[in-house]
Amino acid sequence: MANHLYVRSTRETRSRLHSVLLLSLAAALVLASIVLFLIARNQQSAEIAQADFETALEAEDYDKALEIYREVQANAVQPLQSGQVENPYQKTLAELESLLSGRLEAIENQLFQGQSLADADQAFILGLGELSSLRLSRFVRDLSRSYLMGETEYKILSLAIEQLADLPNLKDSIQPLSNEYASWPDLKPAFIAADQMLLQQQWYEAFAAWSELAQTAGSGTFVQDFARQKLESCKTAMYQPLLDAALDLMDQNRAVTAYGQLQQLQAVFPGDRAVEAAVEECSQQIPRKLVTFRGAIEHLVIKPLIVDPATAFDGDPYAAAAFDTMLTTLEFARVLDALYANGYILVDQTRLMTGAGERFALDLPEGKKPLVLVLEGLNYFATRRETGNCWDLQLDEAGYVCGVWPGPDGDLIIRREAEAIGILDAFVEAHPDFSFDGAKGLITLSGYEGVFGLVTDPDQLDDKNRALAALGYPELVLGPADYEANHTKVMEITRTLQRTGWQIGTSTYGMINLQNASLEQVESDWAKWQAQIEPLTGPVKALSFPNGAVLLADDPRRQFLQSQGIRVFSGLGATPYIVRNDNTVYTDKVQVSGFSLAHPGLYRLERFFEASLVIDQEARSLFNG
Repeated sequence: MANHLYVRSTRETRSRLHSVLLLSLAAALVLASIVLFLIARNQQSAEIAQADFETALEAEDYDKALEIYREVQANAVQPLQSGQVENPYQKTLAELESLLSGRLEAIENQLFQGQSLADADQAFILGLGELSSLRLSRFVRDLSRSYLMGETEYKILSLAIEQLADLPNLKDSIQPLSNEYASWPDLKPAFIAADQMLLQQQWYEAFAAWSELAQTAGSGTFVQDFARQKLESCKTAMYQPLLDAALDLMDQNRAVTAYGQLQQLQAVFPGDRAVEAAVEECSQQIPRKLVTFRGAIEHLVIKPLIVDPATAFDGDPYAAAAFDTMLTTLEFARVLDALYANGYILVDQTRLMTGAGERFALDLPEGKKPLVLVLEGLNYFATRRETGNCWDLQLDEAGYVCGVWPGPDGDLIIRREAEAIGILDAFVEAHPDFSFDGAKGLITLSGYEGVFGLVTDPDQLDDKNRALAALGYPELVLGPADYEANHTKVMEITRTLQRTGWQIGTSTYGMINLQNASLEQVESDWAKWQAQIEPLTGPVKALSFPNGAVLLADDPRRQFLQSQGIRVFSGLGATPYIVRNDNTVYTDKVQVSGFSLAHPGLYRLERFFEASLVIDQEARSLFNG
């Protein structure tokens, strides 16, 4: 009996479970059907809404179109229903916006081309209320900015504003422009000029220009807001390059210049932590006490150094020139020791003037006397091989500028101490107080036979090979790849020099006697400089008159050179001489050479050093002239 009751109970339980499962399945099917129905209905409703919207637009029933758009927009942001993968109204909304965008773009194109809008277009704009007003307001503002930047004609801007300003849905946003834009032609040149300054990375000039425009009284809200936007863009663009440049100057031991630049930057970005930290660090590197120097600013000039006295003084036709016009490497090193002991300090020639060409007072460490050092003739003509000089310059593995010359066995020797550049660089490393603000000297180049001993143009190769042949050396055979390689080497050397305190100047392209050259010859010579040398060295501001053949300030040939950017002209003389005239500076340089060492009284060298203590007696004893 018990077993019978247990079996019946189990069967009843299973039966009930089966019924529940069937009912659950049926309910699920019904629910799924409902969901699918709702999804299908939503999809169909969305498609119907799109069709109705298009119909309303075609019928110019913009109230209806706007009603449909708003309804679709509201549905598009509703959460997904159970079982939905995507909201069909979102796709429909995108389609509606595409239709509107196409029509509005066509209207914008008409306005941009200076065309009048048809009544139907104006009705479309008005009928769509905020849908058209937001976009067209933005279009007119963009057009206004474009005009101020010189990219759109005034008549196009004027016609666009006139047609849209009175439409009720655009009046609030465009009417203010209508009241202001008549004054914009007077402001347009200033906007264009400020933008050009920014493009040319004239950072502070651009900052000042945008600041002034942002505060121009009576210019209107739009102009001031636009100028403020450009001002912020300018600040964003200028911040990192100027900060990096100042930090780079600090790395080059040019703390005085860096400090001035950081103070300028701090005025634009007060409270900026990175700038404040750089100012604090830089202030620790500048001399503690500077005094204004008001005396003469001395200039010394030397030619390439003799690194191989045996070759220089071997009795050939070039030995006398080497003996009289050049120093040995030892003599130059002794000159530096004496100058340092006598309180001289190297300064950049650019410190002789401001941007306008005016000389300004030099603030130097107390007790120091300023000195500008000029190196001439580092082109290394073929004849330099006979006067015991280096044959060319190159960078060694450590990145130092080195002289290159053949040893007794014919193998090339590469040494930093073979030329004045490396000797002075090493001296300043050992005696940093010999250089004010990282200054080294001015290197004046020509283009005759090459640059730094490297032929960079076919025009130079002809002269180089004629000179080599006359001396019994094999001629050079160079192709485009060789010229390109030499371009790269010269630019790398130049960048290294400029980063380490050296400046580049010119002695004209062909080392021509400017007093004997016609204006046409001077112009032709300069054209060669600009075509062949300037792309490698950058623009120059200093010219050393070859052989001291000076041109007076009113000479048309000098005025031409001044028009090409030359601001410092220098000749030769035994006494310090500086005169400012017509945005230029003229100076005299004292030659330091074998001849001047032998006749120190003629050059008044005693104010610099004792000549007898400088002369390299061992090397000069080889000369039998």
